Amino acid sequence: MSLSYGITNFVLIWTWISKDENAREWTLFILLWWFVCPLLTDALGNGDVIKIQRTTGAYHGWMAAILFLSYAALILFNIFRKDKSLRFPLLRLFLIGVFVQFGWELSLLIGGIRSAGIESAADKLTVFLNSDNYICWMEKRENSRLALCAVPMELEQILFRDIWSRMIPVIVTSGTMSVRGDFRHFNKMTGLSFAASSRIMETSKPSPFDFQSNGLLYIPERMPFPNIRDDRYIQAVMAEILQIVSATHGHTLILFTSYWLMERVFYGLKEQLSDYPLFLMGRGRLDVISSFRRSGNGVLFASDSAGEGIDLAGDILSSLIVVKLPFPVPDPVMEYQRNQYEDFDLYRRDIIIPEMLIKLRQWFGRGIRREKDTAVFSILDSRASLRGRYRAEILNTLPTMPVTDRLMDVADFIIRKKADSYFMDKEWEEE
Repeated sequence: MSLSYGITNFVLIWTWISKDENAREWTLFILLWWFVCPLLTDALGNGDVIKIQRTTGAYHGWMAAILFLSYAALILFNIFRKDKSLRFPLLRLFLIGVFVQFGWELSLLIGGIRSAGIESAADKLTVFLNSDNYICWMEKRENSRLALCAVPMELEQILFRDIWSRMIPVIVTSGTMSVRGDFRHFNKMTGLSFAASSRIMETSKPSPFDFQSNGLLYIPERMPFPNIRDDRYIQAVMAEILQIVSATHGHTLILFTSYWLMERVFYGLKEQLSDYPLFLMGRGRLDVISSFRRSGNGVLFASDSAGEGIDLAGDILSSLIVVKLPFPVPDPVMEYQRNQYEDFDLYRRDIIIPEMLIKLRQWFGRGIRREKDTAVFSILDSRASLRGRYRAEILNTLPTMPVTDRLMDVADFIIRKKADSYFMDKEWEEE
């Protein structure tokens, strides 16, 4: 735009010193042009359009200069025209010029959108129109907007081709990558199973923390089968949580797999647990974690988002309650995986159980974060009890620690392991 601005300044000065009777009208016209032209260009270049403007802006300045020279030529025509009756009204000329400028800019904008946006959108829509190689579905996001989602069916092969097939050494580490020291599930889900076994070195190390001395696993034997439609089950969950929180004097994180059940239990126990600061962690409410940490002996009702990647070291979290085993929630990807198995038992063995065990280990990782931490771990799911279907897999996956079904053992463990300051009433004010 610097060229057009230079010409504008020159003509502006020239018309101002002119003795022609229409000099003020010309000057007004030039001033209007000087301000309107950049405003139009800036308006078209704001927001997300700025990305498109970069592709079309190379000739915006030239366009403005050419249009201005056209204006200047018409103005000079009006100045020196002897037959004043043929003069073209400058105000009308200005308005026509503005519309010409705006139309040209709009055409450039549409062209930029077409080249930069529509082609990209068309490429994405092609995925759904030719979905033979993709798992496609629609979901509703937290902002109530609908989103079209797609995942390649052969994602494992893509990962192998793009990452693992390259002859570049890679180190992959995680505290919850194997299932009982077995990496087959991880290898299958990430495409590593396609790599030559000679290229893969695996090792699984036990936890560096002394769970045998500093941990206790409580699994009650009197729980009904987990069914949130069964009021008897809900009442049993509430009774167990009330007794565990009392035995551990608060300091508790309770993890749910259902928001509905979490809220039902929270409001059902709110009055009975009034001696402790209570926190309900809804969707996206990570700020509640900070309040819980400051509370000293609070009780946090939370979902899966609080079971991963959160560090609550020390006595603030001395009791972790898993209300229900965290089996994966059915989704389009899992449905596709299910269709790859003729036998559901094999699907459960290869996909469902390993996913649940990995998630459970992640949740248990919230309990002991430092060498001196001590914590009680509780599973209120009858499928983990002595006669439960998954007890053996669970005990083989979790760190080795004493197991009990007596609440008296829970209270005794806390009394033996905690200092006197742990049992003092905490003063906490809600912000």
